[in-house]
Formats: sequence, C-alpha cells, structure tokens
Amino acid sequence: MPPRRRFVARQVVVALVVVCTLGACSGGRDGGGTGRVALTEAGTLDAAATAKRLRAGGPIGLAGQASRAGASAPVRARISYRPARAVYRFPILAGGRAYRVQVRRIGDDAWLRRAPASAGRAGAPVVAVTPRGQRRWLAGTAAQLQGLGILVPYDPVLLLEWTSRTELPLRKVGAEVVRGEPSLRFRVTARPGRFLPMAGATVFEMWVSSGRGVPTRVRIGFDDGEVR
Repeated sequence: MPPRRRFVARQVVVALVVVCTLGACSGGRDGGGTGRVALTEAGTLDAAATAKRLRAGGPIGLAGQASRAGASAPVRARISYRPARAVYRFPILAGGRAYRVQVRRIGDDAWLRRAPASAGRAGAPVVAVTPRGQRRWLAGTAAQLQGLGILVPYDPVLLLEWTSRTELPLRKVGAEVVRGEPSLRFRVTARPGRFLPMAGATVFEMWVSSGRGVPTRVRIGFDDGEVR
C-alpha cells in the first residue's frame, strides 16, 4: 500500500490541462439490455445511459499514447467499477515535456504517484513532480480526484457522466469499424460558451459499439495534439 500523505485540491487542479491518448476503450461483458446505442430524443448520444451500461459491465482496459507540443508518453489503465478498483498510468504534459504519474484507487481511497524529483525543472506542474525530500506517493480520496476532473480523460464512465452533466451534444457523424467492432461515431466541436472535456480542446469524438452500446474509442483533439 502506498504511503498515506495527503494531497489537497490546489495541488491537483493543474493536471486538468493534461493531453493524453486513449486507445480503444473496450468494455467487458455487455451488462444487460439490448446492447444498442442509446440516443436522446434529439438524436444525440445518451451519455448517462451509455455510462450506466458500461459501469454495469465487467472490468475494462485502456491503452494509448499521449502527445502534445512535441512531447509524448503512453497511457494505460485497468478499471473495475464493481468493486471500485483501478490503476491509471498517464503523463502530465507541460513545457514540451512529459511527466509520468500514476493513480491507484481502492474503494473511496486514492493515491497519486508523482514523477521523481530528478525529472523536474523550472515551470513543472506542482502535482507532477515530487519535491526533493518528500515521498512520491500522495494519499487522498476518489471523490477529490473525480470532483477536480483529473481522471476524466482516462476513464470512459467519468467522461460520459461529465458529458451528461454538461449537456454536451455528441451528434452522430458516421459509422466505422473499431478493432473489428462496428461502431457509430459521435462528435462535438468547441465554440464560445461550450467547453470540451479538456482545456484547449477543439473537438471531442466518441465511437460506440453498435452491438454492445459501449465506447470503443475516444478522441479529444487540440491544435497541437489529440486524445485518441
């Protein structure tokens, strides 16, 4: 068990600007229901219903690559919603450099492992690098992390629930095969007064399995990178 050193809200906020790549967010078992893509009356993706279906299924895995402004690093996650257990590995990208961090969750508890002190340099985000003389692991709660949005880009259920709360209209723009699975493609673009899941994002896309009704891929695009 990582050491329990508390992290606070002001230390985590800077991580909201992270840009990462999520590859093929594939669900486990279907979790019941018809498995068809859930739509609202307006024809947009019903994010709340899709999140509920995914949360009811088995463990899921994420794999991809983070890249922005010339910096890149892998993203990996293994998530179980029932019971709540997860391990997330992703970078915080700042100043053209990738700072690799890790988050572990067991029930209501969460731990953040920062990059080693040797990785730091002037301007590095506070939450990303271990200050010299301090432990790399910081302890907190899952509610802190979820409330601040630090894990939203790396967890499809949190991403869908955020989309539902903000009433972001993901509209169908086509159909594609993702890793051998027929999927519908949904998209929303940024505009004044409309905020996407990550700061500075210009487009947010999600592919949803036509047969199982759960996400198969996510893309959040920026002028100098993307989440895919």
